Amino acid sequence: MVQQLRNAGAVILGKTNTHELARGITTDNPHFGPTRNPWDLSRHPGGSSGGSAAAVATGMALGALGTDTGGSVRIPSHMTGITGLKPTHGLVGRTGARPLVRNFDHIGPMTRSAADCAFMLEAMAGPDPNDLDAVTQPAGSFAAALNDPIGGYRAGIIQDFADDALPRIRELFAEAVQAIRDLDVQIDSWTLPAALDPRAAQVVSRSEGYVSIHGMFDGDFSSIDPSIHERLNVGADATAFDYLRGLEARAAIEAAVSDALGSRDFLLSPAYPYPAEPIKRFDARANDTYHASLFNASHHPALVVPMGFADGLPVGLQIVGRMHDDATVLQIGHAFQQVTSHQEQRPPE
Repeated sequence: MVQQLRNAGAVILGKTNTHELARGITTDNPHFGPTRNPWDLSRHPGGSSGGSAAAVATGMALGALGTDTGGSVRIPSHMTGITGLKPTHGLVGRTGARPLVRNFDHIGPMTRSAADCAFMLEAMAGPDPNDLDAVTQPAGSFAAALNDPIGGYRAGIIQDFADDALPRIRELFAEAVQAIRDLDVQIDSWTLPAALDPRAAQVVSRSEGYVSIHGMFDGDFSSIDPSIHERLNVGADATAFDYLRGLEARAAIEAAVSDALGSRDFLLSPAYPYPAEPIKRFDARANDTYHASLFNASHHPALVVPMGFADGLPVGLQIVGRMHDDATVLQIGHAFQQVTSHQEQRPPE
C-alpha cells in the first residue's frame, strides 16, 4: 500500500505508533509508550491504529494507513474525531502488511473527510496477485459519485448497537440520523437476529492471530506484554471444534448483514458505545462489544465519520454498505459531512 500511494504521488512522512502486534484498542505500547488522544492527553486514542489517528487528528498528516482486524481503523477514528474506512474485504490488497487473521484483516484509509478517504482508496484498491482474497478486477472510481444526491436511498438503524451506547452518544446518533433523514432518506430499524453468535466468530480471530504470532516469535512470547499474551492464550485454548463453529458463525453473520442490506442501501449505528477512556493497562478480555468487529466478520464496507462530542470527546457515526459498494458508503458519509461541521473541529493546541 505504501508503494501504491507513492505511485499516486503521496509523500510518506513515516511510521506511527500502534498497539503491540495490533492486538488491542488503546495503543499503549510497552516498547514505545502510549499514544495520547489529542483531545485529552490523559486518554488513549483508540487502537490498534491509534498513532495513525492521532497524526491525522492533529494535522501532522493529511491521511494515514490503518489496519482493521476488529475495528482498528474505525475505533480510533471514532475516538479522535476523524474519518476512517474499513473497505470491503479483499478490495485493498494486503501485501506488505504483516498477516494476522486472514478472515478478518483489512487495510483502510484514515483522513479528515469522506472525500479524502475516497481519493486515498482510489490509489489503494484493486488487484493484488500476492493476496488470495483480493479482487481480480480494477476497482473503479470512488470519488465520481460523491456529490450525487442521496435522496431516495433506504437505510436501517442497527437497533442493538444504538441501544447499547451511552446516553449522550444515543442523543448524538439520533441527531445524525435525523440529518440523514432530512436528505430524503427513508430510515427504519433492523435488529440483529438472535441466532447470530459474534463471540463464536471472534474465536476465529483469536485462533488465527495466535498461530500467526506464534510463528513470528517461534513460540517464545517472553518479550510480549502480559495483556497481549493473555489475549493470545484465548486463541491457544480454542479447539478445532471451536474454530470450525466460529467459521460457521462468521458466515452466518455475513449472510444476515447481506440480507439486511437486501432491502436497504446502508445501515447506521454509533461507531462505538463510549468515547476514549483514560490511559490504563489494557484488559485483553474486556473488549466484548461488537459495534466494529461484526463487520470484520461480515466483510462489508464500514465508514466512521465524526458526529459530535460526548463530555468533550469526539464520537463517530458508522455507515455500513453492501459488499463492494464502498462508493455508496463514501457518498453517504460525504453527504452527511456537507450538512454538518463535525469534521472541521480541531483538538486544542
